[in-house]
Amino acid sequence: MISRWNKKNARKFMAKGLCVSVLGMFVMACSGCGGGGGGSSPVTVTQAAPAPVKKPISIGANGDSLTRGTVQNPDGTYRFTDNTAPANLQKMLQASLGSSVTVANHGVGGATVADVLNGVAGYKMGWKDALPINTEQIQIAKWAVNDSNPVVNESTTVFENDLIYWIQITQAAGKTVVLEEPNPVCNPAFATLPQYVAVIDKVAAQLALPLIKQYDYILSLPNWQSYLGADCTHPADDRLYQIMAQREYDVVQPIVVALQK
Repeated sequence: MISRWNKKNARKFMAKGLCVSVLGMFVMACSGCGGGGGGSSPVTVTQAAPAPVKKPISIGANGDSLTRGTVQNPDGTYRFTDNTAPANLQKMLQASLGSSVTVANHGVGGATVADVLNGVAGYKMGWKDALPINTEQIQIAKWAVNDSNPVVNESTTVFENDLIYWIQITQAAGKTVVLEEPNPVCNPAFATLPQYVAVIDKVAAQLALPLIKQYDYILSLPNWQSYLGADCTHPADDRLYQIMAQREYDVVQPIVVALQK
């Protein structure tokens, strides 16, 4: 016969044993849930692939003072702006395609296409000799204003032949050529400029080259002469260079994208 004391302690022992049993079942249940047992599968962490590095593309902007970025101040003096068309073109290309796209400004004041071919009037060497050390994949050509000046005495035929030769040797060097029309001017010294612009358009069509059309578009702008300084040739401020850069971007951007693939 169990004493009253033994009955009381027996009840405590049974209650304690029940708690231990329930706890053991809980531990066993958790150990089978893959939460750290030796037989559980490791968790795979997927890392994002690094963004591909875009192929560097360099562009050469060739031309005269309108490429170089000459501005005529209200007092009649001249200066070079930092907001040239090539500089603005680079900003837009880098904003959309990355910093690996660069544009070098090779504009020389007073230059003609014959000057760059012969390595005179500001050019250190002839274009054919300069090409082997030139690493730019795209070459933009914008001449015509000085070529149309009667003082230069360069006919449209000579201009056309020189332009075609420049294109041929540039393409032979493995470069992509883009032709560009100049902006219109109202200086009577360049009255025949439209004829030289027509040559650029003709050559671009014949050789199936990309063409940046500036001339007629700028002519269509209300009071377009107000964009020019007192000499009626060079821009009076940065506005015209920004307009030309946007039109350059529209043509050049798809070419850069294709070369980056």
